[in-house]
Amino acid sequence: MKKIVALLVIVFSIISFSSCTEEDTSSNKPLYTNISLKDAQMYVGLERNVVEDMLESKGYFFKPFFVDALKYPPPYYSVVYINSDNTVWYELLFTLETNIIFQVNVFKKSIIRNNSISNYEYCQRECMLATNNNTDYQYTGYIYEAYDSQSEFQNVFDANKSIIDYCIEGWNSTNISFSVSFIERNEENSNVTETSTIVQSDKYYLFNVGYSDRSYQWK
Repeated sequence: MKKIVALLVIVFSIISFSSCTEEDTSSNKPLYTNISLKDAQMYVGLERNVVEDMLESKGYFFKPFFVDALKYPPPYYSVVYINSDNTVWYELLFTLETNIIFQVNVFKKSIIRNNSISNYEYCQRECMLATNNNTDYQYTGYIYEAYDSQSEFQNVFDANKSIIDYCIEGWNSTNISFSVSFIERNEENSNVTETSTIVQSDKYYLFNVGYSDRSYQWK
């Protein structure tokens, strides 16, 4: 049960962040690019200010958002950096005692389902390669129901990936955690005219990959 709760925290993160973002659907938006597990891993273990400088140099900027104290009770804190078209953002987790980033979650928002599913599968393979069936890692997956076997999860995923609305997987050892998730959402957009307000519901998709090394929490 604890494993399922830990995985659902990531889904709640996606929902809370997505409510503050809007995707640029104009013809000027950049082409879709893959997000890699390495995009999360490369910042873990670095000082917070160093990571923030690195992200700002790549065009990301600080995004204020509501922090759920139940999700990240002190002494854990998180900040979010987002790109200019609101399609990719980084959540950085740290403690004030060390100011070292111990977890990074990378989110990618798309209006194309296959892009998000493809990116999910790409990072899923990276996580599986990183853990390499190591018995130190405990696996949990969720898609309609919880799975302790990745192969069982995969069978359901492969049979339903064209219709699922969300799924999540996690690989956890004593200090190291990997996670991937996908969620389908509807976003209401209002078009106000002189005579009426038209509310349109647009579907979009969110993919997330996360990496955590808890040994950096108290160094």
